Amino acid sequence: MKTTQVLLFAALFAIGALTTPAASLAGTGAKCVPEVGVDFEKFKKAQSAALGVYEYLEGSDADVALLGRVGSDQSDRGILYTHVGLIFRNHPKGPWIITHLLRDCDKARSNLFDEGLFDFFNGSPFSYRALVVIPTRKVQDRLEALNRGPVTRRLHEPDYSTLANPFRTRFQNSNQWVLEMVAAALAPEGRVNDRAGAQRVLSETGYEPARMKLKFKERVMVKAGGKLHVSLADHRDSENRGKDGGYHWVSVESIVRYLERNDRVVEKIEIPLETRD
Repeated sequence: MKTTQVLLFAALFAIGALTTPAASLAGTGAKCVPEVGVDFEKFKKAQSAALGVYEYLEGSDADVALLGRVGSDQSDRGILYTHVGLIFRNHPKGPWIITHLLRDCDKARSNLFDEGLFDFFNGSPFSYRALVVIPTRKVQDRLEALNRGPVTRRLHEPDYSTLANPFRTRFQNSNQWVLEMVAAALAPEGRVNDRAGAQRVLSETGYEPARMKLKFKERVMVKAGGKLHVSLADHRDSENRGKDGGYHWVSVESIVRYLERNDRVVEKIEIPLETRD
């Protein structure tokens, strides 16, 4: 097998974990036990998505990028990309490996995982689209160094909440880990050693969180424990009031806006990924 074919296979199908490996159900933001059998149509779409991103990144000068994907349909909330990870050309486990945070299925706990492109897209997403954001070279270098060091784990909080407050350390959602890694990369080397330090940098450098408006029934359900992976314990009720109100949380779009506001984006591209013949 040619070297280029070996690299392609490794990039698309490599799978590993910083924690105990588990099967992936992409699009839910959680690690779950897969359904029995193979849905070849979904397999083909995931393969096509992985290949499309691989070809784009291989043709770029990037060594590190942010990679967003679509999960469930959140169009009624004005959200397309629901999940983001950091993708590395020269990851210790192989080319174009994504490091990202996922919730353990049926639990309000999370882990950090290293996965190949195919596994990142494999599952039942609402749409097979990708968002690739390439930061400046300095930010790329810092992210690569951080991901190989102890800060990666220090910025991970296992207690999970989809609506985790961006300026509190009690919970964390999957996008929040990426945001705090970005904050550490923007700060002077050695400035950020924990989540509190990352959040201080975010406050100082103008991060503006997204807002999620919850209806009365939704709030009652969350507070009654009807949504295991959502908590409002790190929020004030007043956040949800007013015309423009809503609970502060970390969305993919808010991370991109933060990088753009600090002039740290070299390129941003959305890839509509169609199934290939």
